[in-house]
Amino acid sequence: MHDWHKNLGPLLGIKEFDKSNLDIRVLKDSLFKSFENKNTKPYDFFKLRDTAYINITHHKKNVPNKKAWIGFVRSHSNGNISYWSNEEDKDNGYFENLYLINANGKNKRKIFNFPKGVNGSFNQLNYDISEDSKWLLFSMDNDIFLIDLENTNNKINLTNSKDQVDIMPRFNSDDTKIIYSSGDEKSYFNLFSMDVNGENKQAHTEGEDNYIIHARYRPNMSK
Repeated sequence: MHDWHKNLGPLLGIKEFDKSNLDIRVLKDSLFKSFENKNTKPYDFFKLRDTAYINITHHKKNVPNKKAWIGFVRSHSNGNISYWSNEEDKDNGYFENLYLINANGKNKRKIFNFPKGVNGSFNQLNYDISEDSKWLLFSMDNDIFLIDLENTNNKINLTNSKDQVDIMPRFNSDDTKIIYSSGDEKSYFNLFSMDVNGENKQAHTEGEDNYIIHARYRPNMSK
């Protein structure tokens, strides 16, 4: 449960075992620079969590009477961070709501909630958000959807695969292509890509011995 932030370095979702809480933390600048200098010395998070890491969600303080969890942390080119959390779940579910927060831990807002009655699984919470922050790329009912974040009733089914399970979609750097996994969910997944409008689908692997998931495009390092 981590990602890489362009200004802050690695983002970490860390469970506080003594409090059953999960927060997003980032390495402080001094420690981040030691990693940049190829110092690969292992660090004990629990000993250094209050001195080497910055907590940007503070669930223990903001959700004191509930086990608060965070999943699938994403960093975006505009500096924002998104994540699933159960802090407002009404049905005691897992990660029902998607949030966006500034890198300084301010201006947190809920931007999407998991649709009730949708045939979903834990893997389907692996999502992406477009560079302009207008579109959520999401898997539900075994297909890949684009969902308008300003009007979440506006949903575009990109795959309509019927007898396949499509999960874990990710945009490329300029939001023109999507990579995702498709299979029977239980025994195999293969790797596919398509244009952002759902056209030109292409299989990159085939066979029922593959289980290829969590794929993503290499970031455009020139940005």
